[in-house]
Amino acid sequence: MPKIYDENLRKEAIERYKNGENIDKIAKDLNIKAGSQLIIIWYKSWKTCYSYNLYKNCKEVKLMSQKLKREFNFKEFKEKNKETNLLKDKIIIRKNFKV
Repeated sequence: MPKIYDENLRKEAIERYKNGENIDKIAKDLNIKAGSQLIIIWYKSWKTCYSYNLYKNCKEVKLMSQKLKREFNFKEFKEKNKETNLLKDKIIIRKNFKV
């Protein structure tokens, strides 16, 4: 079963890695059995989240973007639906007018 590391330990490892400390030394000092590879994974994950200015929760960013996308698509759909209904009404009016 994989070991679950404390969030504070992850943050400390990332900070030390960002400050240029040797990654193998960090892993040894913090007793991270998976070693440098795990710290690099944590760092890449942190870097991705940091670019969105949400360093704690990437999931929050993904959920927000999905929600905005759905809302935008719904608004776009509503507008196109209105246009379609207007065109249908115009066609019906023209047909009735020609008769």
